Amino acid sequence: MHLNPALNRDQQRFVDNMLQGLPKSFTAGLWPLAQAAKDNPTPENNKAFRKAAIKKRQQYGRKLRYLQQFKIPAKVINHKETTKKLADELAQQCYADMVEAAEGLGPEYTEHEDRVKAVYDIVCQLSVQRLPQVQPPLWGMETDTLAMECALLRIQCAKWWRRKLLKLRRQHLETLEIMQGNVGKGASPYASKRAVAEFVRDKAAQRRWAESLTLVNECGDEIALINAIEASTANPENARAELMKRIRGLEEWAEEIGFGAVFVTVTAPSYYHTTSNNWNGSTPKDTNRYMVDTWAKARAKLKRAGAEYFGVRVAEPHQDGTPHWHMMLFAPKADLKAICRCIRWYFCKENKAELLARFKNRKKLRKLYRKARQHWGYQKSRGIKASEPRKFHYPFQPRFDAEYIDPSKGSASAYIAKYISKNINGFEVDDLIDAETGKTLGDGVMNVKTWSSGWSIRQFQFQGCDPITAYREIRRVREAFTEEHMKELEQLRQAAESNDFVNFIRALRTIKVEIQYEVTPYGNEYGEAVKRVKGIGTRAVAVLTRPHKWEMRRSALKSGDARQSWTCGANCTDRSGRGSEDRGSGRNSSNHTAPTIKPPEKANLHGLDAEAMTLLQRGYTVNVAGQRWKIRHGTLEQVPEPPNLSQRVNYVVVRGRL
Repeated sequence: MHLNPALNRDQQRFVDNMLQGLPKSFTAGLWPLAQAAKDNPTPENNKAFRKAAIKKRQQYGRKLRYLQQFKIPAKVINHKETTKKLADELAQQCYADMVEAAEGLGPEYTEHEDRVKAVYDIVCQLSVQRLPQVQPPLWGMETDTLAMECALLRIQCAKWWRRKLLKLRRQHLETLEIMQGNVGKGASPYASKRAVAEFVRDKAAQRRWAESLTLVNECGDEIALINAIEASTANPENARAELMKRIRGLEEWAEEIGFGAVFVTVTAPSYYHTTSNNWNGSTPKDTNRYMVDTWAKARAKLKRAGAEYFGVRVAEPHQDGTPHWHMMLFAPKADLKAICRCIRWYFCKENKAELLARFKNRKKLRKLYRKARQHWGYQKSRGIKASEPRKFHYPFQPRFDAEYIDPSKGSASAYIAKYISKNINGFEVDDLIDAETGKTLGDGVMNVKTWSSGWSIRQFQFQGCDPITAYREIRRVREAFTEEHMKELEQLRQAAESNDFVNFIRALRTIKVEIQYEVTPYGNEYGEAVKRVKGIGTRAVAVLTRPHKWEMRRSALKSGDARQSWTCGANCTDRSGRGSEDRGSGRNSSNHTAPTIKPPEKANLHGLDAEAMTLLQRGYTVNVAGQRWKIRHGTLEQVPEPPNLSQRVNYVVVRGRL
């Protein structure tokens, strides 16, 4: 489109004024709209560019206000290593504060309890003034002298500060990503790309660490740590299977006692959502805290009313990272509506003005609902899997929605199965399209895990149910109990071993189970008592389900033992006491025969047999099943594949032969 020079200058001035003062990280997403406004300055293009630029300026202003309140410099908090150094410095500063406070106490502090409390208060106050984002241990709580002494040990520990600051770093950087608009449907749903990439790297590092360790008990039995992890509920598949089995058992038990089921969805007011124009700057952690507090008020009201219910709730994010909850609740059929009214009252109590505005706009919302159903029908006719739209024209529906389960249309466990799978491993829902993000549910699994881990939000929680610890502990017992006085434990064990979790629920209704704990005084480095599960029992008898004590050790390839180090021995003193200078000065010296290096136990763990070890000791790089090994500075190391083909290894070791 041809424009006269004066109009070109005016349009260029308009674009420059809208972009003035914004950094490159904010203007990057505006360049296509800015270019369209300059090349074709129609009212539509100008309006779209102005709206996007104003939103970016609001985001930038919110970010500046947030950074002014954050006391840690960006050059420190942006990197893990500098954050760890800051943690070490803060730990040393707290130690110095404790010594100075103890030496400066007046003669009026004669009792030990008074001196400890005075020192604890001084150190914690200085810590809060120095860094208000990290709350000192037990700060603001009523505790005894021993607990305050343990808290003082924690606050001067570098490990404790590292855990706190690394967690603060993750949430701080993700807050900045949210403020810049990098979390959402148009960018990266649920969590930013930076956070997801860092989460994947950390998980890979954790797996490499677990693969390098073994568990050894007092009997000498060894188990690879990675195998123990994969056999536990840390394995997503095991976690999903246990959750679904437990929910199915609760559903069958509810049918037996005549309870009905309702599927409830609750969310926060609009100003908790980052995509809203009324956003108050709350993080997903703040929003989830609001949800927890509101649900606590509703539970207290239901308890005062004597309502009986049980079920499970799932916390998951909207596309902008704001959490919302899905709850499957079982209760007497006559009480379901009263329970829903109570929950709706508390979750719709705050900021009712926006709900009244929806009531005035209900005709337009009904029209949008009809269009959504038409679009869903079109997708269904084309064979595209999509969720059926729910009626959303009721005034309270942005905060609360309830669907009473009709067993003839589907089971309660089937309703919540999708939300369990999409938040764990995407089992059987990989091809379903998420209405919020427009992507498949399988594509968002890693983002959801990043969101949950980064913001420390508990995804699954059961309400009014028996603890799962008894079920897990009794399943550790593999052999049947034959004694008469263990009849109840055998009944419980058989119920846990069955495929139906409802059998275990029935058994718990007739058998009183007690978890046995072992308490170790001063069991950790902070002098605190450590409580560990040791067994399970009834009123008559108790059994030990964890008879062994396991400790982690480095595997053979990672061992730090000097006598098992895989070295060529050139710079080591041999058993006769002679050093390298006594064994000749040259590689082919005939004065002394080089000792034969015997690989340590489990040397063939990676296929490195005696011949491969000989090549390694001669300076070669050996490739074993795609992994390259080389001895550097007397230590066996795994080395990456070089980019140049000419530098690649000449020797490939196949399992069992060279």
